Amino acid sequence: MQDVEYVKSVLAQEYETSHPHEIEYPDLSDVIDGNEFGYPAGTVFGEKPNGSKSPEGHDYL
Repeated sequence: MQDVEYVKSVLAQEYETSHPHEIEYPDLSDVIDGNEFGYPAGTVFGEKPNGSKSPEGHDYL
């Protein structure tokens, strides 16, 4: 994990990580805590299939 943090620090010094016109992504833990997941069924509360299928035949949400 230390290597990942090192790479992030190097990239942050060299490259912009966000731009003023962009909307930042919410923190992942906030998203997980704010949504109901049906892990065995592979569903997320409020999401509906978009009509596409994965290679395994599952609906994409």
